[in-house]
Amino acid sequence: MTNLPILSPPLARRLAIAKQRLAGPLPKPDADGMIEVVRDLGCLQLDPIGVVARSHQLVLFSRLGAHDPTHLDQLLWQERRLFEYWAHCASIVLTEDYPLYSPLMRAYPWSGRTRAWVRQNEKLRRYVLQRVRRDGPLLSRHIEEDGLDPEAWVSTGWTSGRNISRMLDFLWIGGKIMVAGRDGIQKLWDLSERLLELLHGAGGLDLGSPNLLVVLLVGVDTPQVVLLAESQVADGQHPRQHRVILVVVPVQPVAADGLAVLQPVDELSHHAQPEKWGFSWRKEKRLPLICREASQLATISTTRKHASMTP
Repeated sequence: MTNLPILSPPLARRLAIAKQRLAGPLPKPDADGMIEVVRDLGCLQLDPIGVVARSHQLVLFSRLGAHDPTHLDQLLWQERRLFEYWAHCASIVLTEDYPLYSPLMRAYPWSGRTRAWVRQNEKLRRYVLQRVRRDGPLLSRHIEEDGLDPEAWVSTGWTSGRNISRMLDFLWIGGKIMVAGRDGIQKLWDLSERLLELLHGAGGLDLGSPNLLVVLLVGVDTPQVVLLAESQVADGQHPRQHRVILVVVPVQPVAADGLAVLQPVDELSHHAQPEKWGFSWRKEKRLPLICREASQLATISTTRKHASMTP
């Protein structure tokens, strides 16, 4: 891959906005439109705080406009084209990308401290997995640790002492269990093998796919394909050859044509360090109302005129 162009800051900003679905035509406000949005964004970050709405709902609203939120439940819990996993944090991701997360699952836990805690609580790990296998899907509050006397998880955060929840998180990020549904905001846990077997049997997921595509969108003239890595992965009785491929495809950036209301953990504002891209932007949540440039945005039409980044 040679002679790739250097993008100018305005072009890079427009490209970022276009691929974040903050410019150009709105996707259809249905299940397929949601899949398009998640495919372009990579994930929808989850956050339990919902003053106006949950963070992932606000992200979808800024890309789709008015839509039926039950479409997301349909994609997560019925069709299972999406699932909850740890991307950069707890997120909703594409089920078709499951093979991309498998190496992370196999490598977890990532810290020596977590590995040591799990080793010390092997009895608790076996018990939690056994309960989920026997009774899942079930809520964490239905799993008791009475009589197990586990080594307590110690943290300066809100997880300190929550041994069952911490072990469920360990099994979840390690790929042993999955979020099978929600009771309000509480997670229902079930075995990954049980859910994936149902999905694989219905033809919805090819766990043996040999090609994993990583798509990078830049302003080049012609498509290019580069093999980045190739490895043999033994998966039970079915060893598979996995290729990681970089696909560079041409893109015509779309000029941003209005405003888009972004909430604090939106992918564009929260992780992309927009000040380094030359965006005009600022966080206004701690400013007095009279000082906010975007204080009247709630009254703006939601057709496509949506918030506070301009190229």
